[in-house]
Amino acid sequence: MAETSDKSRSVFTVGRTLVGVVTVLTACVVAFASIEIAGTVQRTQDAAKIVDSTDVSDLLITSAGNWAVERGITNAALSAPDPAADDRIARIMNRRQAADDAFRNALDKIRSGPAFRGREQVIQRASRAFDEAVQLRERVDTALSRSKSERESEVMSAWVPSMTKLIMQSQELRLRADYQPRFVDAQINALRGFRHDIWVMSEYAGRERAIIGGLIDSKTALTADSIERLARFRGHLVEAWTRAQIFVASGRASEAIVGEIKDVEANFFGKYEDVRNAVYSSGTKGASYPMSSGEWIATATAAIDKLLELAEAASRETHFAAETEKSDSIVSLIGHGIALLLVLLVAGFSFWVIVGRVVRPIGAMSNSMLQLADGKLDIEVPSLDRRDEIGEMASSVETFKQNAIETERMRKERREEEAKAAERELKSRRELADAFETSIGGVIDALTSAATELNATAESMSAIAAETNEQSSSVASASEQASANVQTVAAAAEELSKSISEIAEQVERSTRSAKAAVDGVRGAESRTETLSDAAEEIGVVLDMIKEIADQTNLLALNATIEAARAGESGKGFAVVAQEVKSLASQTGAATGKIADLVGRIRSETAETRDAIGKVRELVAEIDGVANSIAAAIEEQNASTGEISRNVAEASTGAAEVSRSIVSVKSAAGEAGSAATQVVTASNDLSEQAGNLKRQVSGFLDRVRAA
Repeated sequence: MAETSDKSRSVFTVGRTLVGVVTVLTACVVAFASIEIAGTVQRTQDAAKIVDSTDVSDLLITSAGNWAVERGITNAALSAPDPAADDRIARIMNRRQAADDAFRNALDKIRSGPAFRGREQVIQRASRAFDEAVQLRERVDTALSRSKSERESEVMSAWVPSMTKLIMQSQELRLRADYQPRFVDAQINALRGFRHDIWVMSEYAGRERAIIGGLIDSKTALTADSIERLARFRGHLVEAWTRAQIFVASGRASEAIVGEIKDVEANFFGKYEDVRNAVYSSGTKGASYPMSSGEWIATATAAIDKLLELAEAASRETHFAAETEKSDSIVSLIGHGIALLLVLLVAGFSFWVIVGRVVRPIGAMSNSMLQLADGKLDIEVPSLDRRDEIGEMASSVETFKQNAIETERMRKERREEEAKAAERELKSRRELADAFETSIGGVIDALTSAATELNATAESMSAIAAETNEQSSSVASASEQASANVQTVAAAAEELSKSISEIAEQVERSTRSAKAAVDGVRGAESRTETLSDAAEEIGVVLDMIKEIADQTNLLALNATIEAARAGESGKGFAVVAQEVKSLASQTGAATGKIADLVGRIRSETAETRDAIGKVRELVAEIDGVANSIAAAIEEQNASTGEISRNVAEASTGAAEVSRSIVSVKSAAGEAGSAATQVVTASNDLSEQAGNLKRQVSGFLDRVRAA
């Protein structure tokens, strides 16, 4: 049965389903965690690249700022009529060195950093601009050591455009080198834009510083062209400042940036703006400026440095945001890694629980239940010591096992009880059969004995009737001879007397036989009555047997119904109930047959009783005739002496004797016929009694065998 169950078991078992569900859930969680980890790793790498790219941007802004200062100081010195002073040369060299070092460092970082589109071309353009600036510096340095009249005009006119080109190429490199991840943080992106706007302001302010410084040193008034050019510079500056203000108004600016903006507003758009307005006012009126070029450059540089400090603050914020993003990404990566590890541990624990704590115990209990179903009640139910649902299931299986054991014990007791009940029933049936056999056997034996006696009596009556008939014939012959020889009566008186004496003896014997026949007939009639009563008793017993058979049949029917309700366990009892019902039906049928036979016996007994009555009447008539014959013989014996005198009377008496003898002969014949009928009836009665005995014996054998 277990093999059949395994073969018919569905592919989607509970264990496989649970393992599949946990596997799918684990795979989904692992996939989700892997995606998150991959995204976190990417964000961590992006944050690190943003930090590096911010460092590069800071270097390039630093180089651009220093180049801008170098450009302004150098342009003012080139415009001055005298050779540049040593302190001015020193400031130029300091700014130049700081700018060049920052630029070279930035180039190294860009070359070793992540690639971006057009990187080599941008690097080449920036490097070429730097090389051109370096070459121009040699000529500029020579020019600075000379007076204005000795300086090459080409060098003077090429300086500012060349340095501006270098600055713009470096900032193009900065913008192109700024790492742009797929999903850049909005704050970082906004800070980058803000920092660029501040650099734009510093660049155009630096250009203004260089031009104004040159005009002051050359003592040249502001022309319409220079004013227009400076106005364009101012327009770019104001436009960039407007964008920066929008960033501040968005609420994304930190307190440090807000503080730096206040310094810019107080210095660049406050104090420096006043100085600038004064310089512009003087320049438009003539070549008399309110300060020297050195003072102008120093004032402008101080104001522009506030812008650069604001840009550095934005760089610090960008760097901090990138580092924060990097730290958050690392923390998130660690968290996701721990979560993934926990998921794997939970999945492993779940697999262990499902397989080790659920599937295997359930499989073991299923196997135990199959063995219990196969009737193996001596097995040990697993997991009984557990205190969970599996333990409850095991307890239920143990209860099922104990119930099965109890059921088997009750079934065994019931079989034993049924065997004992069957034995008691068989014993009861045998006792009933023995009692019935004893009861009806006596009746049948009495009936057989009565039939035998009746047969013997009838045969005796038949013999007596035959003998009487023969004697009557002899008497008739004698009477006829007496009638024929009336004339010789006297001579034969002695012989007649002897004959009369013999006749008297025969008549006496006939009388005795008739009386014996009467007694026999009366005994036969009494036995016939007894036989009739026995038949009545047999009928009562048969009714009782039939009632018992009907009750047995009803009990068998009830047992069949109860067996059907019992189901599989009641099949054996149903078979026994069916057999009992069949035996009850056979008993009823046999009882019916016996009842028919008893009916026939009663009918034959009634006919025998009627025949015996007729025989009794005939025997009584014979007795009367015999008495008449005896009386006649006595009269003949008394009249013998007067025979001679009463010949005529003797002739008449002889005739009367002849007639009487004829009557006796006729009565004897009738008695013989009646006796023959009695013999036939007694033979039939004996045959029916034997048949009844065989039927009863067969019935009792079946009852005993049932």
